[in-house]
Amino acid sequence: MKKKLFLFFSLAAIAVLLFSCTHDVALPEDPVDTGEPCDSTIVYFANDVLPIFEAHCAFSGCHDAQTSEEGVQLDTYVNIVTTGEVKPFKPGSSEVYEQIVENEMPPSPYEPLTADQKSIIEKWILQGAKNLTCTSSGTCDTTNVTYSGNITAILSNSCLSCHGASVYPDAGGGVNLSNYDAVKVVASDGRLYGSVNHDPDFIAMPLGLSQLPNCQIKQIKAWIDAGAPNN
Repeated sequence: MKKKLFLFFSLAAIAVLLFSCTHDVALPEDPVDTGEPCDSTIVYFANDVLPIFEAHCAFSGCHDAQTSEEGVQLDTYVNIVTTGEVKPFKPGSSEVYEQIVENEMPPSPYEPLTADQKSIIEKWILQGAKNLTCTSSGTCDTTNVTYSGNITAILSNSCLSCHGASVYPDAGGGVNLSNYDAVKVVASDGRLYGSVNHDPDFIAMPLGLSQLPNCQIKQIKAWIDAGAPNN
């Protein structure tokens, strides 16, 4: 009888432990579409979080599928929350966030994440690290595009890990996108738009990653068509 009771309580303890662990990390799940227009107060994984990891972490030699440095692969939702040990509502206990904040990942000479990018990841975890998507309102403002308000944010999120000041000229094919004067050069000679638009005569950018959202490509073109002003 004692052996049966011991076995019962042992199994119960294991079940409790497994249940607790399961709910302590974000569960892999398919994207959940809220069915509502995008809400500026909500961080959406595919829109806001994944592009940061793709551009700054999931590249060759670091945390892409081929390298998986230290067993960490940061290229999909499932891989980020599992190998990155993301704990919903607890950014301070999430390994990937701790590495980003405390160890300034990605490491030198790559561009570190900006304060805004760190804040997006922190907010995503605080909101439960969910794989949410949203239905776009369908509008794309291309009439008030500015370098400071639109272009720098696009480049920072998707380009500077390879084309930033700290890695130039050793990486990124000698293309520097860290300041206005340098960006103006590749905007004026057609390389910026041709690359992000995946035109056949140019190298598709971001290299090896998904094409930029259509709205961002339209905004880049609108800014270039306006003369690529430093506004």
